[in-house]
Amino acid sequence: MTTTPEFRLTLERRASPHMLETKPRFAVLVNGVKVDELYYNMTGYRGTLQDVRGYRLDIGEASVAAYRRAVAALNREAREILAGVARDAAPVREVLDTDDRDKVRICFEGEGAEGRTINRRDWEYACIFFGPGPVPARFLQWDGMAEIRQNDAQKLQLGPGDKVLAAIDTEDPSFVMLAIGPAPAGMSGRPMSALPQDAVAESTREVAWVTRMAWRTLAARAGRDLVDASELPLIDGRTLAPGLRPAPQPAARHAWIHDMLRQAVQEEEATPGF
Repeated sequence: MTTTPEFRLTLERRASPHMLETKPRFAVLVNGVKVDELYYNMTGYRGTLQDVRGYRLDIGEASVAAYRRAVAALNREAREILAGVARDAAPVREVLDTDDRDKVRICFEGEGAEGRTINRRDWEYACIFFGPGPVPARFLQWDGMAEIRQNDAQKLQLGPGDKVLAAIDTEDPSFVMLAIGPAPAGMSGRPMSALPQDAVAESTREVAWVTRMAWRTLAARAGRDLVDASELPLIDGRTLAPGLRPAPQPAARHAWIHDMLRQAVQEEEATPGF
């Protein structure tokens, strides 16, 4: 049985961190978790809001009152969508990779063997939003067509307590590459940005590609803590197929990832996926 989660978008006034900034800031919260911040620009506030499906809304430079009206509208929309999900909670039974890294195919009762194509970021966000339970097909929006593709990547070998140790930009802005492994000794309480990269390189034993939307959601929920690797929205325990993975574009501090990727490719070629 699917339990319909709550979605509540709010604004919370907070003091500015800068002495010369005279206007207050407003934290954008989803179920109490900060996902963005409004700051005063020239004639109004700037920032983004989030809807129930994880997408960001930018209403431009506007007053706090305008943002509050937008918040109310997004909360009404969320209630309507989640009420519809509660009435028809037919769960997704199977998720298949396609030849387009942006899309996956879902199969569910009443749709037939072919299923429907949706955006990968929508699937990954829904997995996080609905937690460990099944994802209702009605929550997901259809997105064109893509051919089913067998994912020949090996399943990730995640150990108990493994964390995401680094998030690395890729050539596709919709995806990030994550370095996964046990937290370096004595550093489990540090935020990811404070981990020394030589220790991260030594501890990393798996890498995975996820959509930026999914990573943004997981990182917001974790706050200063490291994201638990068991929460990653993988399909059948696998990351993107080798032919679909966008190349990393690491900052200087993450340059070590190139050597690790070369080693991972050599290992996958030596041991085909199963």
